[in-house]
Amino acid sequence: MRQTLYFLAGAALCCGAFAASTPVELPGAQDDPTISRFKGAVLVSAANERFASARLPAGPSKLINNGQLQFEKSITVEGRVNAYYYVAPPAATPLEILRSYQAALQQAGFSPLYACDSAARCNAFHLESYRRELIDPRPWAKNRINPSGSSSLNRAHFLSASRRTERGEMGVVVWIAEPDSVWNAATVSLVVAESAAMEGGNVTVSAQQLQQGLKAQGKAVLHGLHFDTGKADVKPESKAQLEAMAQALRAEAALRVFIVGHTDNQGEFDANLALSRRRAEAVAAALVAQHGIETRRLSAQGAASFAPMASNADEAGRAKNRRVEMVAQ
Repeated sequence: MRQTLYFLAGAALCCGAFAASTPVELPGAQDDPTISRFKGAVLVSAANERFASARLPAGPSKLINNGQLQFEKSITVEGRVNAYYYVAPPAATPLEILRSYQAALQQAGFSPLYACDSAARCNAFHLESYRRELIDPRPWAKNRINPSGSSSLNRAHFLSASRRTERGEMGVVVWIAEPDSVWNAATVSLVVAESAAMEGGNVTVSAQQLQQGLKAQGKAVLHGLHFDTGKADVKPESKAQLEAMAQALRAEAALRVFIVGHTDNQGEFDANLALSRRRAEAVAAALVAQHGIETRRLSAQGAASFAPMASNADEAGRAKNRRVEMVAQ
């Protein structure tokens, strides 16, 4: 479940004609398990999204034809997105904080994507494009403190980094703003995005849709079949999808199908080929054992990454490519 988000870059940008406030630790809040706060910083706001998309900059921004700003290079991570807003100790400088995060991320195995540490290289254009890209489109953006055009935009420090995990990609963005009239200290906006499978059982392809797909295209993608990463056991939340498959097969007694497993291109090809076949075999076995479908009507095959539905260049595409299909023989 999403928690209300009050902070992020808007808070880091905010300043106005007010007396400096004293930061108060958010009750019950904890740092991200991957990367901690700068020593002595106060966590004043935090939030998470169980499954969302975050695009991480891997280069500076540029103007495009319609006058908008976008990143020249970026990577996209789909999964959990956690965000934190800290007020640093008054004596800590933005450059000190930036270098501390860079060192910690390097030690944790992250590779740098992009960093800027001065007004000449980390300017308002870049940060504005980041705000538009990551923050404004999200439902919780309206809850943050509205920016008021602070000149601290031009004095911010920024970095993004990523590393591979068992589940895919993990990315970190750190945005550090210099002291303003709200906080008499530097502020740190931290975003951590980690690839994760979406909770299963939310969507299934009905028996009627399966029949229509088989007749129109000769195949149907089975969105409601779920497996743990690297495993071939069909998860319990796949029950409704298996039932729909069985109904479609019962409706046409002469129908024979291939059950075809697919993977993304991550890891060794031979291992992916074996995994895709084992998953197809597990689905076929479940149809026989749990739904009484005759074995002769099913043929399990593995295609590994031979037939992608999308590019494997980012996690969003790889997630689409990890699938099982029912193909008419």
